[in-house]
Amino acid sequence: MDYLNTHPYHARGGKRGPNKLASALNVEQKVARLKLIRRKNYLDYKLRGLSDIPDTALDIAMIEKEQSELIAKVLDVGGIPKSWLVKLEDINAQS
Repeated sequence: MDYLNTHPYHARGGKRGPNKLASALNVEQKVARLKLIRRKNYLDYKLRGLSDIPDTALDIAMIEKEQSELIAKVLDVGGIPKSWLVKLEDINAQS
């Protein structure tokens, strides 16, 4: 009990900190950005499935083209996630 008297309990909000980008966007921008990010994640999923199948070079190229277009659209809406930046830097370093 002495410990609780010297160190009172403080309930935390369960978050590490405010999401500054999310608070800067209005509701319509958040919804549009989320839809675009979900679409890109779906394309990533399809791309992982196609990488095991032979003779899918054309399909892979089309998906990668659509992904690059989605990245440009997400940049216009509210910026891309940091993890995408790391992936883009890795791709540019390999080229």
